[in-house]
Amino acid sequence: MTSEETLKKSKNLITFFVFQVNSLLDSGETLDFKEAREISEEGNIVDFLAEKFKGKIDLSIITDDFKEAFNEKMSDISSGFFGSERKKMGTENNGLCLLVGYATEMIQQVR
Repeated sequence: MTSEETLKKSKNLITFFVFQVNSLLDSGETLDFKEAREISEEGNIVDFLAEKFKGKIDLSIITDDFKEAFNEKMSDISSGFFGSERKKMGTENNGLCLLVGYATEMIQQVR
């Protein structure tokens, strides 16, 4: 199964990711904007967040196949928006908001 097919099949996990990040935002958490962009580009955002916010979010239901496809797509989206995040997504301060924007874009692209 291709990465795109994996994402289409598991679209609810993209939404789950958004809800988890949203819960961090609601509790007042922040993430450095540049760090969020760099980790997304490196393709390791799921494991990074799970470790950094251990005990605050639970990403354990995300399967390895989905994680690989999700991280790859996040990297692509991050590269595509690089330098124009403020203009295109309205984010420039909190990296968690940036991740919500990337994941929202992913939902739009995966149909």
